[in-house]
Amino acid sequence: MKTRKIGIDVGGVIMANHNKSEDTSFFGANYLQSEAEEGAFEGIKTLIDYYGAENVFIVSKCGTNTQRKTMEWLGYLDFYDATGFRIENIYFCKKRKDKALICKNLEITDFVDDRLEVLSYMNSVDNVYLFNPQLEEMNQFSEACGHYTVVWNWEELMSVFNAEWRRDFRGALGTNDGTFPNDLKVTDTVDMYDACIPKEKVSFEWIDCRYIREDNEEK
Repeated sequence: MKTRKIGIDVGGVIMANHNKSEDTSFFGANYLQSEAEEGAFEGIKTLIDYYGAENVFIVSKCGTNTQRKTMEWLGYLDFYDATGFRIENIYFCKKRKDKALICKNLEITDFVDDRLEVLSYMNSVDNVYLFNPQLEEMNQFSEACGHYTVVWNWEELMSVFNAEWRRDFRGALGTNDGTFPNDLKVTDTVDMYDACIPKEKVSFEWIDCRYIREDNEEK
């Protein structure tokens, strides 16, 4: 089975793009005061908890000065400690279409960007997510891009992954007749909509529409 690898853009996806004044704009003097998208850090931590830090990447198009400011901004907000993200998994490029080459080399399977133009180049990526798009840009490139999923915020993006994880759990635990194994030790309960549990570290059974978890990792 192909390893899922997640690629994420910065501007407009991790960093909020509110078109604010020069005082709070990332391109102004107070760029460190720029806000993160609501739920971005929590969502990235969940993705890392599930897929592993080695399989979650940032791929961003920007010039040298903006690269420096981006790294400063991420450090200023304690992004790495908050999410578990690996700093060596950050990749920059100078042209939007070059993101596709980076993703191909990294074998990215899922990519999140706020520009449909970028996603239109992602021929090697299985799943692409258009995040809080600009409608004018989306209309401009809609014919150039094949299948893509529009999500308007991190809550919607994570709901897509949550749905996939619930299907994965059912498929891993269930059988063709819909039954579930009943020989697993129960230690505590986890609601089926909570998804930040690494598959390889957890065993489940199905009881009263809730997943019951045995965490095999030492505390």
